[in-house]
Amino acid sequence: MAIYRNVSISFWSDSKVIDDFTPEDKYFYLYLFTNPHTNLSGCYEISIKQMAGELGYSRDTCERLIERFVSVHNVIRYSKKTKEVLLLNWHKYNWTTSEKFIKALVKEVAKIKEGDFRGYLEAVLKNPGSDTVSIPYQYGRDTTVTVTDTVTVTDTVSVKGGVGGIEIIQSSKCSLPVKDKLIEFLRYREELGKPYPDRSTQRLVKETYIQEQRHGSDAIIKLIEETFRNGWLGIFFDRLDAQAQKGSSKELRGADAYFAMAQEGQAQ
Repeated sequence: MAIYRNVSISFWSDSKVIDDFTPEDKYFYLYLFTNPHTNLSGCYEISIKQMAGELGYSRDTCERLIERFVSVHNVIRYSKKTKEVLLLNWHKYNWTTSEKFIKALVKEVAKIKEGDFRGYLEAVLKNPGSDTVSIPYQYGRDTTVTVTDTVTVTDTVSVKGGVGGIEIIQSSKCSLPVKDKLIEFLRYREELGKPYPDRSTQRLVKETYIQEQRHGSDAIIKLIEETFRNGWLGIFFDRLDAQAQKGSSKELRGADAYFAMAQEGQAQ
């Protein structure tokens, strides 16, 4: 029996596809969604050599496209170690709530070799309506990557502010959502024309981990988002301590008021 992969017609009207994708990007993305290696989970094993043979591209072109879809479009992850690709949006368009489907899907997810990929999909399975599940970048390169396509659009990821820093963040002890947010911070600095040096990234990651243990991942994520909104060049962790102290003061005042009311009641 033939296997079919459905592609929603909304693909062609999606603002990201219209604004950011080149003709070559569209071809590659459709290939990732419809090639014969795809499965129920949207995470499947495929080597770069296989991609090159099926697409008619060189190995180098496929590697550059993978890097573009990871670092620029942020819609896939690729593991060189296990040769697995994860399509981050696959579940939104291809999963159903059918009990039979979910049962088969759970078995499929359990077979995934890359731990981060498996963990990501397990988290989505537990909370399918959430858009906040994060996963770090897996595909890194040791040199500057320049992607030039048929309409002469060029995207560059510099080693100084991006790829090296991403690898430092990936290998840290921070939680996955915080890692993802730190990577956003590196790209934010690049957009401002002030790339973050790797040495500074190492210090940042160390401090972030300490602060996450103290205040929790949600507080770190909110602080980094505040950094973006205000156009700050750095992440001011001292604000977390100030907020925590402020919260403690409120709690103490609330407790004092409660006990004062209780004593008043007893006196009556």
